[in-house]
Amino acid sequence: MSPSLDNTACNSAVPTTKTSQTDVAYSVPPGYTTIVNLQPDTTVNIYGIVKLFKPAWKCRGTDMCSVLVLMDPTVSESCGLECVSFQPSVSRLPNVQKVGDIVRLHRIKITQYQGRLQGKSSRGFAAVVFDRDADLPVTAEIARVSSSTFTLTQGDIDTVESLKHWRERQPLLFPQTNFVTVAQINQDSYFELVCQVVGVAMHHTLDCVVLFVTDGTKPQYDFRACEGDDYGIVEAPDNYSTEEETALVSVFLYGSHAEVARLLAKKGEYIILHNVHSQVLKPGGSVSSVLDVMKPLLELCVHRGTAFGRGLTVLPTDSPEVKQLKRKQGLNGHC
Repeated sequence: MSPSLDNTACNSAVPTTKTSQTDVAYSVPPGYTTIVNLQPDTTVNIYGIVKLFKPAWKCRGTDMCSVLVLMDPTVSESCGLECVSFQPSVSRLPNVQKVGDIVRLHRIKITQYQGRLQGKSSRGFAAVVFDRDADLPVTAEIARVSSSTFTLTQGDIDTVESLKHWRERQPLLFPQTNFVTVAQINQDSYFELVCQVVGVAMHHTLDCVVLFVTDGTKPQYDFRACEGDDYGIVEAPDNYSTEEETALVSVFLYGSHAEVARLLAKKGEYIILHNVHSQVLKPGGSVSSVLDVMKPLLELCVHRGTAFGRGLTVLPTDSPEVKQLKRKQGLNGHC
């Protein structure tokens, strides 16, 4: 059974020439296929904008897996092509970080799955991802690639620019990611967090990994700390001043996310934590004190499963998010 983002894709073989929002003149370079023209039992090259995605996770075998739903101006807003990729390492998967990223996929096999079209990586699969930041130029140097050998023609650049222009006219279809800082975290909310890993711990018996992270801001609530004999330190945080320590928070990752964290989240790395939950903890029993209500203890966690795009993504050091975070840290962040 293929991993799936349920209710996010439709049968893209049904022809249409424009989106439901606006007329768009859209074409792709020779050798590429628009989503509306896909047919089952073919292997194609495609462009698309990320409507939904699941970050990489470890499959039951040895491969890593990720899922994208892609759109282009040739399909209606309720449709999209679900693309499932299996690769031996995360670096070979599409490096998607946000809804609205633009993706070029080579050698995607189109199949029929549960009554709709689905794309799967095949032999020779390769991906190029362009950040959704509209101010970034479309160049080979800043593209996120799964293979060191790729070309970027003027036709490719024109297609990406066309998709960028269309995306900016569809804010409801491709909403901005809900990034928050540690200082902005409220109780019982879900959000994306860009941060730096400064330490790692692992539960001795449960499938739980704890990341000690910072983004240079201080929380307004008290967060559960990783402490006690149940956890073993894998990479210890450095010695910090008292003020710096107050900016460190613990994020608990469960299930398959714990395994991904052990593989990818090394000390010093910059990451995005997707769908973090700031859940309220009670000291015990069903009755909360006035203090618990006024100033609750929160746990930052990424729950089990891949629903709602849960997971983590490692950021390259030249990404816009990392540059912004380093400025926030005053260029004196800890590596």
